[in-house]
Amino acid sequence: MSDETPRGPIRETPAADGPPPPGVPRHYETHAPQLRDGSGSGAFGTGILAALGLAASFVMIEAFALLVVLVVSSGPGIITIATWVGLLVLAIGFGVAMIVSKRLPRAARTSFWAMTIVCLASSLIVLVGLCGMKVPRIGG
Repeated sequence: MSDETPRGPIRETPAADGPPPPGVPRHYETHAPQLRDGSGSGAFGTGILAALGLAASFVMIEAFALLVVLVVSSGPGIITIATWVGLLVLAIGFGVAMIVSKRLPRAARTSFWAMTIVCLASSLIVLVGLCGMKVPRIGG
């Protein structure tokens, strides 16, 4: 059993229509919670998203450039040409990253550069993997 005393029935009176008269406090009003703006991901997220967008665009440019080199060129030096074109695109991407970094808020720059270095390293690994392997009928 319970030691609590039984409560009486709850009686509510409805609120009057319209705003209360001046000087009377408001009753029975509920306020909607303030929602966060979903577009603001903070400085850390802004830097990472900027780096990932930049990396995605330059990966597509580099893939297209390497494909063009492989289709247009022929002969024993094709892998050397593809490697230099890939490194040129990476250098241009690094230059664009410096420009983008200047336009980001100061708090977002650390995460931007951290993710940019990760993306550049992974792109170099793929470039070495593609251009460094021995492909039959390409490059001798």
